[in-house]
Amino acid sequence: AVTEFYGDKPVQFDPEAVDAFLRLVDKGVIDLEKIYTQKSEEIHGIGEENNEELSRRVEEDKKIQEAQMKKNEEASSKEKGANA
Repeated sequence: AVTEFYGDKPVQFDPEAVDAFLRLVDKGVIDLEKIYTQKSEEIHGIGEENNEELSRRVEEDKKIQEAQMKKNEEASSKEKGANA
């Protein structure tokens, strides 16, 4: 993002706003490394939570399918018994 600011600041971004931002970065008021690390951790944490949720849902779906198959088998058995 900082490279974009340097390259496009006269055209795409307000040069005064970019200069102010870059001064804050240079002074350490804005710690880009800390921001990147925090966002990266958030992204990875979200991924883990999503994987856990997906696994939970897959297991839940398996149980529902097994229960439905059992129910269908029982109904089929009853139907065969009634027809015999």
